[in-house]
Amino acid sequence: MSKNKKVNQTSIETQKKLSSLKNMYFNRYLMVRYFLAVFVFSNFYWALYTQGQWIMALPCTMLLLAVKPCFDVIRSYGETNIDMKWSTIYFRTQLGVNIVAGILMWTGMFHDLFPFLSDIMTSRIIASTILLIGGIMAFSCIKRLDKIERNEDKQYQRIMQYEKALKLHL
Repeated sequence: MSKNKKVNQTSIETQKKLSSLKNMYFNRYLMVRYFLAVFVFSNFYWALYTQGQWIMALPCTMLLLAVKPCFDVIRSYGETNIDMKWSTIYFRTQLGVNIVAGILMWTGMFHDLFPFLSDIMTSRIIASTILLIGGIMAFSCIKRLDKIERNEDKQYQRIMQYEKALKLHL
């Protein structure tokens, strides 16, 4: 019985190590997951506040484009190599939307883009700041996904050290 208990203990330890390894691979996409969630909710509320106006098509399109990246991020648990092509496309599109919206809002289209804000300088500055922060977030995700694809991210190096130390591999 003690031999059987020892085998079970070894199996439990191996499962813990494998679970830890899966979590490490999953955490490579941590920033991408959180920023994707921020963009999904931002676009959702933008669509909600522009309901019934032509500009509503833009955040709705971004929400539709976010569906595949959301599934990719969920699917990434336990996987070592995920094709995040759609996530990269999404973040590039989001970056483009932020840049174009940031330019257009200074050309007299502020009320069309953000009908829920007063057309005053303070609102324009706040909206510009939010668009700039969103652009930086999208750009950061593009760079992170590129590093992950090339296995040049710091988390990947930690995973390799962990796998080598434990003599495990997913």
